Amino acid sequence: LPDKSVDMVFTVLALEQMDRIRESALRELARVARRHVVMIEPFREWNADGPRREFIRRYDYWSAAIADLVGSGDVEFGLSVVPTNRWDLHVETISEAPLTLACPANHPLSKRRSVSWSELRSAPLIRVGAKTAIRPMIDDAVNAARLDPNWQYEVQHVETAVYLVEAGLGLAIVPSIDVKLHHGKSLITVPLRTPKVVCSYGLVTRRGMPLSPTAALVRDLLVQELKGQA
Repeated sequence: LPDKSVDMVFTVLALEQMDRIRESALRELARVARRHVVMIEPFREWNADGPRREFIRRYDYWSAAIADLVGSGDVEFGLSVVPTNRWDLHVETISEAPLTLACPANHPLSKRRSVSWSELRSAPLIRVGAKTAIRPMIDDAVNAARLDPNWQYEVQHVETAVYLVEAGLGLAIVPSIDVKLHHGKSLITVPLRTPKVVCSYGLVTRRGMPLSPTAALVRDLLVQELKGQA
């Protein structure tokens, strides 16, 4: 197909299972699409073992919005950084990840065993938005270290910050698991110290409301995957 010849590309290919062609497939999709690429990634394990007639809807939201969706009953459960001050929710902590410095593999700090927050004074940094769950943790650590960070960019999602680091636009303070899930070959995570900050991830459900059989199966798959990445 010629470049930009299709208004919208819709695909349900499970690119997570196509390591050898994933990058070339994504480039090809971007090449032929004029405006939009819609990608539906199936749950591999669910497709193999789950009832085929069930309908699963997945949302990507900030942690506060996830808690609100669960609390209102719009969704049965959420997976996020553990929320606080929500008496109506039950939280099952299933994994923890420290905040780390994400940097390119060729950056001088990538060779360090650890980096203190105070050493980030002059480093070009990418800040995550105020609606992310880790932003208050980062702000607290910055204030404790009495830093005036050199923020070069601000983005609304942690994943976007990781992509900008990979593009060489700066360094980012993110949970280690986000870099691991990114599968980038050119990124290094360096532990941050003084202080060490840890994010807790958990399954959020409405207190006293059992999950439906379908939601329970999806929940088990997600917990198994997240614990495997820890």
